[in-house]
Amino acid sequence: MLLVNIRSVREVRTGKNTEVLKMKEICGAYAENCAFSIIYGDEFESLDLIASTPEEANAWVTGINYLIGASKTTDTLESRQTMREKWLQEVFDEADADCKGLLDECEAIALMKKLNNQLCIQQLKQKIMEFDHGKDEEERGKINKKLFVSLFKETSTRPDIYFILVR
Repeated sequence: MLLVNIRSVREVRTGKNTEVLKMKEICGAYAENCAFSIIYGDEFESLDLIASTPEEANAWVTGINYLIGASKTTDTLESRQTMREKWLQEVFDEADADCKGLLDECEAIALMKKLNNQLCIQQLKQKIMEFDHGKDEEERGKINKKLFVSLFKETSTRPDIYFILVR
């Protein structure tokens, strides 16, 4: 049994497009629209398949293409999120002049507005109040790196666009 990791799949080809499927010995035994090939690996190897019906072949090709796309989209989205978080952490570290790992509320808001001037100050203050709920009096208004990243992502990410990217 051959196992092919979905992340190694390069493309799915329909029809008699590989050497194996073009061979005279088997070429006439099936319809063109029942054949498809999964091209995978660094050497662009092929897994040649023949479905019982054109509809079945189409279902397989559609499903595999969806999986390939979902796999690549997830990788890309995750790597972009990680890169964004690292960037935000670096920006926080640069702004943390006394190296205590904390910014006060005013510093954090000013920094977020510098990064994205479309952010609403009132919304930022409201979110900080929500995050501060349950904290001791002396801890209120102090933003650590993790909270800064979360706060920025939550207030600057548009749900409608994020939903489109995730799909």
